[in-house]
Amino acid sequence: MADDDWVRAGSDEHRARERRRSRQRLQPVPDPVSIADAIRQGRSGMQRAVMVTGVITRLAEKRTDHDEPWAIMEITDETGAIDVLVFPLAHARTQWNGLASGARVQVFGNVSDRPDAVPEIAAKAVSSRLPEESEGRKDA
Repeated sequence: MADDDWVRAGSDEHRARERRRSRQRLQPVPDPVSIADAIRQGRSGMQRAVMVTGVITRLAEKRTDHDEPWAIMEITDETGAIDVLVFPLAHARTQWNGLASGARVQVFGNVSDRPDAVPEIAAKAVSSRLPEESEGRKDA
């Protein structure tokens, strides 16, 4: 009986973990904000999920202890700069061709909300395919 209870408890924990993961995956994508606004939102605890667009000013490829690739990059816009951590899962989803210093990217992720730490974004997605900047403009 004790073994059955252990298996059932493990199954319940597994189901609860999967429910949490599915809620995280279904998180709505926020409208893009400036880097300064993302930092402000993270510090105030208002909103953790952010989308920012900026230019890569620093990019370093790294490897985990399990030899999985990840990256850290700094992106800037006219309002400021922020570090972006691209952990292995997001790194695997990212098209890295052409991503280097000077490239424009859009980042979706969670901004850190620890008041004692430098704000940074843990990326869920990084894209160099940006919405048309001319959208909404009526240039001849």
